[in-house]
Amino acid sequence: MEKIDKRDRAAQFRQRLQEAVVQKGLSQARLARDIGVDRSTVSQLLGDEGARLPNAHVVGEAARALGVSADWLLGLSDRPETATDMMPTEIDMPEAPRTLVDEMIFG
Repeated sequence: MEKIDKRDRAAQFRQRLQEAVVQKGLSQARLARDIGVDRSTVSQLLGDEGARLPNAHVVGEAARALGVSADWLLGLSDRPETATDMMPTEIDMPEAPRTLVDEMIFG
């Protein structure tokens, strides 16, 4: 993965945050309550005031509230799903038949 300029990452964060807010149908006030910050903080995050990125706690809480991954918000992944949402679709392991050793151990 190539290094990305802080201003570009901040712009991508703003765009993805806005996209997730619209998709979830939340107001800025509701998002602020859900992540435990002032409404003005959310306004700043969604505004075009330069290269401001929030701290890890705010990114994590925003991702949780919006049902997306923090990696996606930060532009580190192209998949918005959280890891727990991906797990059931990515791992499909059929149950193997028991062997004689299994029967001896587990009865």
